[in-house]
Amino acid sequence: MTGRIILTSDIHYGFEGEYTRLRLERFYRDLRKEFEPGDILVLAGDLSQGVEFLDPMCRQLRTHFVADELPVLVVFGNHDYWGKHSSASAFIRNCRSMLQTLKKHDIHYLGHNPYKIDDIILYGFDGWYWNSSPPTNDILYMPKTVNDVQVHDYMYMRCRYDVEHILRTVDRNMDGYSRDKRVIVTHFEPNDSSYGGNTHWLDPLSEHFATMLTGHTHRKSDYLHVHPKKHCRMRVHNSGSDYNIPRYKFIDL
Repeated sequence: MTGRIILTSDIHYGFEGEYTRLRLERFYRDLRKEFEPGDILVLAGDLSQGVEFLDPMCRQLRTHFVADELPVLVVFGNHDYWGKHSSASAFIRNCRSMLQTLKKHDIHYLGHNPYKIDDIILYGFDGWYWNSSPPTNDILYMPKTVNDVQVHDYMYMRCRYDVEHILRTVDRNMDGYSRDKRVIVTHFEPNDSSYGGNTHWLDPLSEHFATMLTGHTHRKSDYLHVHPKKHCRMRVHNSGSDYNIPRYKFIDL
């Protein structure tokens, strides 16, 4: 790989209106000074404060970095699913509109397809809480049920399907990439159950991925997870981006 991964997350466009927008303007200008051709930008969730803010968030980013010079890869976080959902069907329509918004701005959603660049492949999944009653405000901004299932259970099942699909693909080596050339991106850091991370996925993912990129905790991370039985190591990164304090981190692979 000729360039670098630029990792950020939790920029929460729409959090405090114009103030947040101006903070992000400064963030992109600072990033522009260090950006090099060949870099790719990974946003590990919580791009915005809800579905209505996703389009202006994408437009702002693309005014600073056009698609031809900077590929942008994303997964969604819990805040990205917030919004005005009059019904479960409206929630599902909004989820589809989020994907259409990304496509319009040439932003790649890792939750549906991996991204290949040179000899590296990046997979992604949104992640969701490991329990059905996380201590957050999400329930206030999302419908109570989807398809007659409690919303957090529904989102967890969606996420579980995505993870299992990824694991089946890499376990059979269907992608043709070695473990050290694979990167997994998720919003919920699996190593921190206090933030609702799915800790039981950490070991299976570490068998097949040498690098994990995360968000959600608003804390900077750079550590090695060692599988307790197979002793393979996976480096976990979090840029530590926070509300109105966006941060980025360069990762060489």
